[in-house]
Amino acid sequence: MNQASGTPANGHKVGYARVSTAEQNIGKIERSGWQQLMNHLREGDVLAITELSRMTRSLKHLLQVVEDLDNKGVDIVSIRQDIDTSTATGRCFVSIMGAISQMERELKSERAAAAREAAKARGKTEDQGWTQRSWNRLEFSMRTPSKRPQRSARRRA
Repeated sequence: MNQASGTPANGHKVGYARVSTAEQNIGKIERSGWQQLMNHLREGDVLAITELSRMTRSLKHLLQVVEDLDNKGVDIVSIRQDIDTSTATGRCFVSIMGAISQMERELKSERAAAAREAAKARGKTEDQGWTQRSWNRLEFSMRTPSKRPQRSARRRA
């Protein structure tokens, strides 16, 4: 990469953005768009991504992708994290940020499981949604005037 201009010396800048959908299969690693991109990349290219966690789903997968791209002579630039694998610092930060992303995913999963268990212990099921009591409280709060002073009255005080 030409450090002064930020453009590849002999290759192209190629961008990748993964968009999540409600129907996607979280456990599925293979993505057709990703495979097309991997087949398209050539030596000297730079892959620009929004952030590392959007490119891969685990630390192990991230390290494998980085190694595969390095073997092809392709550098990665993470826009949000300001990481560039054409530098020693950038290669180091890939591992650090990948480990942090993995930890965040695992903590989120643990918290969600704990919340489901707590709800189950209280007799709640996942598909209950709003209970009648919740609707009643909402309706009551909408009918009852607020005891808080109005915004304009608070400003004058």
